[in-house]
Amino acid sequence: MFQETISFVSDGLKLAGVVTGPDDLKPGERRPGVIIMHGFGGHKNGPQQRWSSKQLADWGYVCLRFDFRGCGESKGEKGLVKPDIQIADALNAIPVMLARKDVDPDRLMYVGTSYGASVAVCAAALFAIGTDIQAWSARLDGLAGTAYGSADLVPYTTGANTFSTMAVTAFARTILDDVDAAAVRTTIGAGT
Repeated sequence: MFQETISFVSDGLKLAGVVTGPDDLKPGERRPGVIIMHGFGGHKNGPQQRWSSKQLADWGYVCLRFDFRGCGESKGEKGLVKPDIQIADALNAIPVMLARKDVDPDRLMYVGTSYGASVAVCAAALFAIGTDIQAWSARLDGLAGTAYGSADLVPYTTGANTFSTMAVTAFARTILDDVDAAAVRTTIGAGT
């Protein structure tokens, strides 16, 4: 697994991040990208985030895990938790991944644990306006943009530093296999 320390700006504040990816990545090859977000009071180097980035890199993904503003090594007011600012941080992570030569811009998703899962779903929904990004939630994980259909396992934690994976259910698979956001809305009965 390769690892790079990076930073990016969100609303004028410098956020700290780490990019990881598979060792077998060939020059010019683009892989699905994952933006990993921590929970309330957490940081990018928490056990769940480190496990997720390693496991997803082992599965072939290029991952960005980062500290929300005011958390970990990121700048900003410590302890300030407002969903709109964490959602803004998640949305500002998208251009970072889209600019990478090793990330397929058509296969980008969010993964979050605990509060980060809520941020993931909200950010994916906001980003999805006018696009074909999809969002769903499975236990502690929020995913978006997984319409390519290659992810059959979802990582999760019991919260006691125990990690595992679960199979994607048949219903979730139909959502993952839908070709665009409109198809997902039809599948889940949400209309257009």
